[in-house]
Amino acid sequence: MLINIIYFIQERNNTYKTTSRAAYRYIIVNILCGYSIPTALASVYVFGATVNGFEVFNYWLMIVGAMFLSWLGLHIILSSEFDISNYIKGNIFKLIGLVIKLAAFGLLIYLTVIVPSTQDENKFIWLSILIVIAIDLFIGR
Repeated sequence: MLINIIYFIQERNNTYKTTSRAAYRYIIVNILCGYSIPTALASVYVFGATVNGFEVFNYWLMIVGAMFLSWLGLHIILSSEFDISNYIKGNIFKLIGLVIKLAAFGLLIYLTVIVPSTQDENKFIWLSILIVIAIDLFIGR
């Protein structure tokens, strides 16, 4: 919740600083704010399944890990596309980023199928996948 308030204040600011530190802060706040929403939605699944007596903490860790892989894939793609780093350049890194990104989505889709569910709690994982796609489009714009 706090990171979303910081994001709102940052976006409402009419003056933009172009220092390197301000750019890193802006990127970090955007990433934390963006990926906190699907993580919170996936956590709703954990609460619903735990109430029904299932032990799903390991699944939640896999969901968070898949979201981290999704972020990592996007980071590699964007770093190679926009020449952010001197070490990550070229089409091979774009391909690696795309493979990591697709593996993360594959893991999330696989988890929606195998997780225990009594009242369709796994729909929250599907919703978090849609939000991750929207976040990727927003960050990659």
